[in-house]
Amino acid sequence: MNRHDRIVLHQLHPLKLATDILVTVPSTLLIWQHRFAIGVLSAFVPAILVSLLLLQTSAFGPRLTRLAATRWGAAGLLGMTDTMQCVRLVGLAVLWWGAWQHRWLTLVAGFAIVLGGWLPTFRAYRGTWVGAN
Repeated sequence: MNRHDRIVLHQLHPLKLATDILVTVPSTLLIWQHRFAIGVLSAFVPAILVSLLLLQTSAFGPRLTRLAATRWGAAGLLGMTDTMQCVRLVGLAVLWWGAWQHRWLTLVAGFAIVLGGWLPTFRAYRGTWVGAN
């Protein structure tokens, strides 16, 4: 498995997904309170630590290989392009901007952009997306 595939697949691992989802709410609340630095750190530090654990620990190598052989892993390798990863990051920035400005519509728009970044993976999983990798 090459480095790019490992990077994509680790984002689909249940531990990484749970971490990313669970840190978003408290970090957004902190940014809403204009505690930007602690909000960003509370989101990125756990996410980076879990990423390092999944990518650097040899115990997780076989798990990523098994994940690659699943329908979810194949969908991620097809749909989670570098562009879609950037879309997800931009969505998070918009979400946080909405929290900072106390603008619910902007916050919801950011969340929608994040979901849009996952859309090709969801569609590939369902078998309804035919796209170039």
